[in-house]
Amino acid sequence: MKKIVVGTLLAALALSLAACGNTGGSGNQGDASQETTVNQGADEVQKEEETPYAAGSWTDNVYTNESLGLTFALPEGWQYGTAEELAEVMGNGQEVTGYSDETLSATDPIYDLYIYNGTTGASMMMMAEDTSIFGDISAEEYLNSVSSDLVTYEDEGISYEIGELETLPLGKTDFMTFRASAVYEGVAVYQQYAAAENGGRFVTIIMTAPGENGQAECEAVLSSMQPTA
Repeated sequence: MKKIVVGTLLAALALSLAACGNTGGSGNQGDASQETTVNQGADEVQKEEETPYAAGSWTDNVYTNESLGLTFALPEGWQYGTAEELAEVMGNGQEVTGYSDETLSATDPIYDLYIYNGTTGASMMMMAEDTSIFGDISAEEYLNSVSSDLVTYEDEGISYEIGELETLPLGKTDFMTFRASAVYEGVAVYQQYAAAENGGRFVTIIMTAPGENGQAECEAVLSSMQPTA
């Protein structure tokens, strides 16, 4: 649900700041053969004319997602996120928004991708949720709703400025995206959020990075994504 994505955005923001403060991170890229898809989700009934969304995979530090038609190499200084680290992000999201494990299970999410830079605090997460729980809405409507929710967290000490919606081609898929700047505990954080419908799923990408170079670091990762052959 949208509330889960908002919680993930806010949790990624907090985790980004924590990682940024830990300069002892190794930044190792990890085992190139590591499979980082955390949860493939349950089998589901798909529309006959639509190929079901399939999570991507890593081979020799290169991520490929055939459903989205995109591929990119793990950036220098970045590493794979483990299942435990992803669980920490989702747990923090629960604390921020108050959604329950039952609510999370109802979305049948596929956590497709989680990478981060332990030195700078930048991170990228990609997840895919069953579109049927959202009803008949477009990616543009979905993002407008997410951005409206984010600005309500000013009472929690998180101040957001949201940019305009744009189209962002990634690989062979056109995403809708917005850029945002947030101030949390006195620190400026850049975030970019992108969404697209694919194979009965809303696929969402969350980029987060603190500091004045945060936007450049996030955009460098997104720009490295290329169409598959």
